[in-house]
Amino acid sequence: MDNSSIAVLIASYNSAQFLDVALQGIAWQTLQATEVIIVDDCSNDTTIDVVNAWLGRLPISYFRNEVNLGVGPSRNVGLGHVGSSLVAVLDADDLWLPSHLETLVGSWHHDRMIVSPRAAVWSEGIGLSLDSRYADEVPRAKSQFKQLAQENFVFAGSLFPMSMIQEIGNYPNVRIAEDHLLWLRAVASGYVIVKPQLATVMYRRRKGSLSEIKSSLFHDLQNTFLENLGAFNAGQQKLLKRHIRDLRMRELLSLHDERSGRLLPSIFSNLVPVIFQASLRLKLSALARLFCLL
Repeated sequence: MDNSSIAVLIASYNSAQFLDVALQGIAWQTLQATEVIIVDDCSNDTTIDVVNAWLGRLPISYFRNEVNLGVGPSRNVGLGHVGSSLVAVLDADDLWLPSHLETLVGSWHHDRMIVSPRAAVWSEGIGLSLDSRYADEVPRAKSQFKQLAQENFVFAGSLFPMSMIQEIGNYPNVRIAEDHLLWLRAVASGYVIVKPQLATVMYRRRKGSLSEIKSSLFHDLQNTFLENLGAFNAGQQKLLKRHIRDLRMRELLSLHDERSGRLLPSIFSNLVPVIFQASLRLKLSALARLFCLL
């Protein structure tokens, strides 16, 4: 097991206003990275100026896409230039606390392991809080695929061995849920998710980001998972189809919340199907919406 070299992988699109802080977080790490690979996804802001300001202070390799590819394909561009044994992913608008890399590497005990950091969430206009998805304990290894098929509890900015990419392939060429699909493929291939005890990264949730939940997001997620079912065996596909059905129910709830027309048609077309077809948690959510209208 070789944990002597670490590549930080950043895919950035129009994030110049946050990238300087992200790079500062890398610079103050108690365990220094071997290389910092930045893939600029055809930004039209001052990303290159921020990168140039850090060239003498961090071991940066900078690459710019000629066209906008999206997060997953941009990370794949970066992975093609990794020379280290471990990869630590960092979103351009997130911030690492000083012990982040040391904590993650200290939790990485064998080469079939992914270390998902615990994260605090900074929401614009709200402040700092813990996101239960990234703060709670992970399930036991045997239950991880089942749980991961229901919800992505693995932080996008996780640490994994480069050998994992060489074994299972790059991030899927999709515009959304690229990290979720990568973790699912990894766990399906026998990799295990672990989490350190302390939160070491601040995850920024901003308005207009992919973290903002709308009905169109649930619709796109359904299509993404349907298109990638072939990467899994029959039992795993069955679990993922439940997740796809759950996404459809969430889409209906969001469509009701976003309605611009008459109320009664929305109740019958959106809330009623959830009440009769969804999981108990979503049934209760639909009933709560209905009771609020009475």
